[in-house]
Amino acid sequence: MSPRVFTVHYTLYDPAGTVMDSTRDRQPLSFVEGSGQILTELEEGILKLKPGDKAEISVPSDHVFGSREEGRVMKLSREQLSKPDLQIGQQFRVSGDPAAPPATVIDVTGAFYIVDTNHPYAGMDLRFEVELLSIDQR
Repeated sequence: MSPRVFTVHYTLYDPAGTVMDSTRDRQPLSFVEGSGQILTELEEGILKLKPGDKAEISVPSDHVFGSREEGRVMKLSREQLSKPDLQIGQQFRVSGDPAAPPATVIDVTGAFYIVDTNHPYAGMDLRFEVELLSIDQR
């Protein structure tokens, strides 16, 4: 049996109910069943749906990006970074690895930046509202 391609619209919410991401105003998301392209729990929930169905799917933080680690908050001097004029809230890559989460500036104190290298969603339980648009055979 050839893999199936699922196409969905989704809205992602943080624990407070704030929208973090959505495909509603752009192209829907398509993924190949079993390919690891999306979170396992999200895929498992979508596989239970029929085209046209809507559902809410929750994914606990320990199944997503893990817990926040205070040891991943660092103090870096401006000289250590190639971008000396960063502001609070700005994100940048600490390493050349494009798969690594970005570091977020959480404070600026004199000649130093306090940066958080945890994934921005670490420690968050995520809630998805999904609508299955179609299932296609490859």
